[in-house]
Amino acid sequence: EELVKAVSLEVDSFTHQKLCTNLESVKGSLESGLNSITRVVKALGKKIDSGIDEVNHNQADIKNLLEKQNSYILKQNSIILNQHKINNLQWAITHCEVGAFKYKEVAIDRVISSEELARQAIGWFMIDEGLILCEKYVMPDFNTSPPLPVLYSTESYDDEDELERSKQAFRDNMKGHIMKLIGKEPLLSKAQNGEYAIYYD
Repeated sequence: EELVKAVSLEVDSFTHQKLCTNLESVKGSLESGLNSITRVVKALGKKIDSGIDEVNHNQADIKNLLEKQNSYILKQNSIILNQHKINNLQWAITHCEVGAFKYKEVAIDRVISSEELARQAIGWFMIDEGLILCEKYVMPDFNTSPPLPVLYSTESYDDEDELERSKQAFRDNMKGHIMKLIGKEPLLSKAQNGEYAIYYD
């Protein structure tokens, strides 16, 4: 009986030792497997990060390229528009008789053609400036009787509204004359001192 117990104990000890060995082996295998998985995950993570960085870099390159293209297109459009403007003004300055009308100065009954005034305005347009319109210019049908001094004052007139209407009619006609020449409506601007000037835009 004691021999059986001894043998049983020896078997149990051997079995326990074997189980421990197997457990250590399994543990080692698991750790090795986990290490392998960790390495794969880390390598995959690096590849993903590298891919994201590359995509971000490519997006930045594409954005820069699009910005350069847009800048180039805007520059070309500006050149084309400016050339179109120059061509229009070059034609207009040699055809100022087109759309011309008659006007005069207050207190001077000599009627003048707007052709020369339009030529002056277009000359200013070519250097991106405007022409100041003299406050004495009115339409020919404005009544200047009785005769008035050259250095006139609006207070010399009984009907100041009539004078202002004639001045406005002159400005409107001048604007229309230039519009026929340059193919677009010019800008008529009033300064703080009350003077009017006409600009290309």
